[in-house]
Amino acid sequence: MPLPGESMSVPGYFNFELDETTRTLRVSLEGAWTTTIAEAFVTAHNSAADHCRREFGRLKMITDATRMPIPPQEVTAIINSGQKIKDGDRFAVVLETTLAKISARRHLQVMPGTVQWGVFISASAAETWLQAGS
Repeated sequence: MPLPGESMSVPGYFNFELDETTRTLRVSLEGAWTTTIAEAFVTAHNSAADHCRREFGRLKMITDATRMPIPPQEVTAIINSGQKIKDGDRFAVVLETTLAKISARRHLQVMPGTVQWGVFISASAAETWLQAGS
């Protein structure tokens, strides 16, 4: 199912796809981001997340960040402050290394209320966890 509105990808940095069968927003991240890319990502993320909540009643998202280095602090700050994460959202992040996983967990611990999140090194473990909460 296509996502509405603005571009849902910036080649070489991010792409959003909606898997209608599993009602999952699939996001892939790559490359070294600037603050401009982070701002474009936040806009696309919020649009896609709002669409999923309208269509499916909640956001269920898996993000593959295995091809993205740990971003600089200013990029992380834009993403953390700009993303609209809401109670009931469930998301999994797949990273390449244990070090990246530890860093991501530290940033994700501030998620609000009933947001469910998991950080994984294995894409299949992330998928299994995400879909088990359906």
